[in-house]
Amino acid sequence: MSIARVSPGSAYRYYVKSVAVGDGGRDRRTVPLPVGQEAAGVPAGEWTGRGAPLLGLSGVVTEAEMEALFGQGLHPHPELLDPGVPAGKVPAVRLGRAFIRPTYDDDQEPEAVVPDDDGKVRPGRRRGPVAVFDLVPRPPVSVSLLRALGDDATVAVIDASHDVAVADVLAWLEGEAVVVYSGPGGIRWERPVGGLVVARFRHHDSRHRMPLLHDHLVVSVKVLRADGKWGHLDSRRLYAHVVAAGALYNQRVLEEVCARLGLATEPRTPTQGLRPVMEIAGVPPELIDWTATRQRDTAVLLEQAEAEYTADHGYPPTARVRSRLMKRRRRRCR
Repeated sequence: MSIARVSPGSAYRYYVKSVAVGDGGRDRRTVPLPVGQEAAGVPAGEWTGRGAPLLGLSGVVTEAEMEALFGQGLHPHPELLDPGVPAGKVPAVRLGRAFIRPTYDDDQEPEAVVPDDDGKVRPGRRRGPVAVFDLVPRPPVSVSLLRALGDDATVAVIDASHDVAVADVLAWLEGEAVVVYSGPGGIRWERPVGGLVVARFRHHDSRHRMPLLHDHLVVSVKVLRADGKWGHLDSRRLYAHVVAAGALYNQRVLEEVCARLGLATEPRTPTQGLRPVMEIAGVPPELIDWTATRQRDTAVLLEQAEAEYTADHGYPPTARVRSRLMKRRRRRCR
């Protein structure tokens, strides 16, 4: 499972015009969201998370709801707060602290240092404003291949298994990883009321059109405190639980698929020296490798970057630097 921070500026709009329609892209001025999703062959987004009902969110995700909550940090249905006010006359209601609009170019790498207005770079200045976190659970490659090559019954089983695993992970995160700052100066944290507010978008393939079942769980930073006020979730605690959440998802989806289809798993070592990953037994390794176009492209770029770094500095990159180089190259291979 991967995680990415999304700003309330134009980075958020990328999710509205692209991710919501299966990475296909659309002109928001001329193509309504439902039309774009139907043309891309992806289902409409759905609201989930125990915090969604607190904002009157359920069923299909609309563009207006995303714009209000993710883009502006406002209540997506302010009319619910005062039903007596005529439609169109209800003032926008901000949920807690206002978003700080980013002043950087959204094409910058996440690690890029942001200069001040005077053009000077201050140490430690990083991309700060966050509107949502994008969590992406994806099953082992063999599961996506089975879905792509299977009949309708197999597809239905794998989709249902994926749904169960995603629901289990969200419930676990809401119980273990989600806290909100409270008190004077936000110096303590507490469990939020309800839970997360999540817009879920289903994709069936990668940007290279290779089989890749996955969801984009677009998680709002807004969570409700016990005092009835809205605050921001603690991102550090969320990030600290992402690896465990990914392991839980993989375990649950494999358990469900194997139990429902009568299959078994086996370990596979895709990269020498790294820990093996579990795959569905019987799926040819050559077929799994065939789908890894992004991985191959990233490996080529990473090798070039490591050589350039060594030539420039006189020593090879550390593990931390190599991880940063890897992230940047993976972004280029989208």
